[in-house]
Amino acid sequence: MLIKKRDNYIPNKLIDTADTIIGSVTDDILFAKRIKENFNLNDDEFNILIKNIVNKYEDYKPLWNALEKLKEEYKLVIINNGTALTLPLFKKNFPINNIFELFVSSAIEGMRKPDKKIYLLTTSKLGIKPERCLFMDDNKENIETAKKLGMKTIYWENHNRGFAEFKKLLNIK
Repeated sequence: MLIKKRDNYIPNKLIDTADTIIGSVTDDILFAKRIKENFNLNDDEFNILIKNIVNKYEDYKPLWNALEKLKEEYKLVIINNGTALTLPLFKKNFPINNIFELFVSSAIEGMRKPDKKIYLLTTSKLGIKPERCLFMDDNKENIETAKKLGMKTIYWENHNRGFAEFKKLLNIK
């Protein structure tokens, strides 16, 4: 939602495979070890891989622009299924700290979406009830968990449809 693959990105098997694995990470040390072993990478090559994964993405400008305005009225949060190893690079490439009050990482918390515990941990950190939240995701299973907890949801199937629903729900012109 916040990011999309660069239009000029040339698919790369190593980058794309590691990027896919990232979504299931709840332990950064184990993730790094497995990637290095499975792809026979040394530390420098692993760090380059992490950088290349981040660099395959660019911001989805319409959403970032809307969030920049909404941050004054709402607490904005990212719940991320992935390694925290990419976080410093994402923060360098995108204005995460300027817009989001909280970044919840599955690798840091040891749990991931769709486990309801990560949603409840996030709402607890914010001091709000799930019913007061709007949850957006591109994974239906994650959306279903949020709905069961009472959150309003937007299934971000694609950028155009997701953003249109987002604008409609928040009455953004």
